[in-house]
Amino acid sequence: MNRNRGNEKQKNIELSLKEDSELEVSNLFEKYKTSYEGISVVEVEDRIDEYGKNVIEMDHNNTFLHQLKEAVINPFNIVLIIVATITFVTDVIIATQSDYTTFTLILSTILISAIISLREQTKSDNAAKKLKQMITNKMEVIRDDVQTTIDIENVVPGDIVKLSSGDMIPGDVRFLETKDLFIDQASLTGESNPVEKFTSCKEYENITDISNIGFMGTNIVSRKCNRSCVNDWKQHIFWKYGKIHVQCE
Repeated sequence: MNRNRGNEKQKNIELSLKEDSELEVSNLFEKYKTSYEGISVVEVEDRIDEYGKNVIEMDHNNTFLHQLKEAVINPFNIVLIIVATITFVTDVIIATQSDYTTFTLILSTILISAIISLREQTKSDNAAKKLKQMITNKMEVIRDDVQTTIDIENVVPGDIVKLSSGDMIPGDVRFLETKDLFIDQASLTGESNPVEKFTSCKEYENITDISNIGFMGTNIVSRKCNRSCVNDWKQHIFWKYGKIHVQCE
């Protein structure tokens, strides 16, 4: 059940990213109630109350036993367990001569599947913990057309933020102006080479290939981003791969 809810949430996040990547800038600003001058200082507290702090929420109840249960009890393994039970009855209990071969192979498949799932879940949790430790620095934002420096956790949806080379993107971002902009997405996709980003949305196959979107936890390799418009922190693509929009110079 938790996995189904997670998949549904992931689909909603991806649909939202696709929508944001295709919006005209004016419509994007209208959606997040902001502009190039940023939101007003008065509006900040209201948005913090509505969206919360820009922090990664960790599930403290996600113990090893819980992870193990999630890894073993899934639709694929349930089918295999049923097949294994039937095989055990027909090949071992009822059969004239017991044969454990097929039963053993199925159990081995279940074990391998559980180990892989548990390993991926552990890697995801560790990556989230490391990212949470990394997001402790400051960020320049523009509010009421005045540039100021704040803690990243105080960035709110609709904020206009400034990013420079070496900065880690604290949420999924929509690029508004770019020139020779390259992003290091290794922490997200494993790609060793920086990926060039543009203002337009070009054809793509995977969600991480969207050309005018930058993703949480990735880093700006080149160029300086002058303005960025922030999205809903409650939606983070990082779990599979947050939200912000960026204007680069």
